[in-house]
Amino acid sequence: MPRRTRFDVVKLRNLLSALSPDREVVRIHYYSSTIPPKDSKYYNNLNSIDPRGFNGMLKRKGYKCFILKNRVRHEKCPLCGERFPIVKEKGVDVMIALDMMMKGIENAFDVALLVSGDADFIPVVNLLTKKGKKVEVAQFSNAISWFLRKSVNRVYDLDGHFDGLVLK
Repeated sequence: MPRRTRFDVVKLRNLLSALSPDREVVRIHYYSSTIPPKDSKYYNNLNSIDPRGFNGMLKRKGYKCFILKNRVRHEKCPLCGERFPIVKEKGVDVMIALDMMMKGIENAFDVALLVSGDADFIPVVNLLTKKGKKVEVAQFSNAISWFLRKSVNRVYDLDGHFDGLVLK
């Protein structure tokens, strides 16, 4: 199984803060999901890190963590008929969008910096911009939707920072 790229979260936080030095970063939120303990047997073969330890480390480094539970769904192979588990991340994008929208309505920020390239965020970006908020995106160029790129106020291309962010 290929190893996932892991980033140094302290360097990422520092980079995000340095993208616009004239602004103060008030808070950084981290949204993710983890598999429920009852379904942990499906992660036996995955090369990953312990999410509780990782999330605890993020909190110690100043991130506010929002963690949802993954869903395990069993599907049937159309060729052999055998059933197999599929682990699905559910609700994380919705949670990010709701949080952005609610914080925007509450006037908790002037500028939201989204570290995602998913076009699913376009409706909340449009709503926030109509309310006078700025929304910016920081992402690698190959991981951002063209439509999202056109919807936000600014895009920070992280390509030149990749080597400095990757954990060795």
